[in-house]
Amino acid sequence: MNEKTSSALFQSRLVTGSRALGRKLSKEAIKAGKCDWYIVFDQAVAASRYLDKARKAFICNGEFALLFLGRGFYRSGKALKRLLSARASGAILDNAESARLYDMRFANSHFTQSFMSYIYECQFEELLYPPVDPEIFRPSRVLQEDKYVLSMMRNMNEQNLHILGRIAREIPLKVVGNATVPGATSTGVVDDEMLSRLYSEASFLAFPVVSEFFGYAVAESISCATPALVMPGAGPAEIIASGFSGWHASSEDEFVARAVQIYREGYDPAFRTRALEMARRFSMEVVGDGFLSCLEKKMNHCRVA
Repeated sequence: MNEKTSSALFQSRLVTGSRALGRKLSKEAIKAGKCDWYIVFDQAVAASRYLDKARKAFICNGEFALLFLGRGFYRSGKALKRLLSARASGAILDNAESARLYDMRFANSHFTQSFMSYIYECQFEELLYPPVDPEIFRPSRVLQEDKYVLSMMRNMNEQNLHILGRIAREIPLKVVGNATVPGATSTGVVDDEMLSRLYSEASFLAFPVVSEFFGYAVAESISCATPALVMPGAGPAEIIASGFSGWHASSEDEFVARAVQIYREGYDPAFRTRALEMARRFSMEVVGDGFLSCLEKKMNHCRVA
């Protein structure tokens, strides 16, 4: 964002934290002094009930309570997780009531806009992609003899690990994160510098997760000029354009077949150029300017009204 916009527009207070901290965080924000906007994230949504009359904007990256309803959630500690899942619906209803109290609601993808508007029964009017730092995630491709496909999996409960297992039996696969895949090379958790290099040097990113609201791994990958193979239907699918800067695969068998084909046959180098071009919408400058522009437009509209 340019200096003129950031200095002349208005002050804001950032509020973030868990559901239980909504009241406390709102008190701390009010203590900080008068402002034009309160900016509230995710599980601090209940802060809207306690903030003063300044305008309030809510930035949503999905509904955390939905994790308690997922199949992977029940693979350990079943008794505790049944208790938590029983409370999830109530938490979602409370969060929905709090969300309706905001002057503006932002979602981190078109998928999140539609999904959260449906379950919260209020419109998420604006799209706000999470930013990716181009100073960290940038192309740094090094010529090397050993090509590989990259994937990122946070843990062993991640979705569709078995798909990666099938891919690893056919082609070289590296997996970043705390998950292990038979036949693949596991890097474990790496720092951002190493992650950026792994993205850049990979043939492409294979990301078969289907329930991501946004899909940071895909956004980071194309920021490093590396196209991605994803499942359609959620946040990652809208980050790339299939056949232009990456590929969609609509089934498990298609995902495996396309991964093997793309790796063995290669692809037009223009995919990398186009992936990087599409990543520019996630730069901190573009995201920041867009966000401030939305708030400024809302303020001007309120003044006119």
